Amino acid sequence: MKLTFVSVVAAALAAGAFATASTALAAPQTAKPLTGTWSGMTHQDLAPLGPDADFVEWKQHITISAIKGRLTYVGVNVRYTCPDPVDPRAGDIAVNLSWSALKLDGPKLTKNGGFSLVITHVKNLLTGKEVRISPPVHLRGVLGKKGAGGRFDLSGAGCSGKGSWNAGRTF
Repeated sequence: MKLTFVSVVAAALAAGAFATASTALAAPQTAKPLTGTWSGMTHQDLAPLGPDADFVEWKQHITISAIKGRLTYVGVNVRYTCPDPVDPRAGDIAVNLSWSALKLDGPKLTKNGGFSLVITHVKNLLTGKEVRISPPVHLRGVLGKKGAGGRFDLSGAGCSGKGSWNAGRTF
């Protein structure tokens, strides 16, 4: 009899442990959507503009904000060079995109905090009007609980600007 009682208790404990484990496994994993501001630096190795010139390392600030898993702000200057032997040029594209924090109408982040943007228009800082940029800027990255990182590029019409960015969470 004693062996049977121990077997019944062991079976009941095992069944209870299995039910608890099954419930824990079946419970949905609900990750809280990311909210915060990430600030850091971009890094670019710019193409030489002349026959005797070297690559130039270029750094700029980048700031990205998100609320409840949606982007609300992206601010960065992307430098590009046009290494033409006759007319070498360089320039910056100021990307200052914002979306409503109340309406939450910005691009949605993926489950792991990823995003990808193709920026075809920017706001002219002097007139406040949107201006088409060519070639477009491709900006992508992943936002995390502590930090963020990604890449950006633009290329076309003999010009290019490619680089990476890293940022820390400030809020």
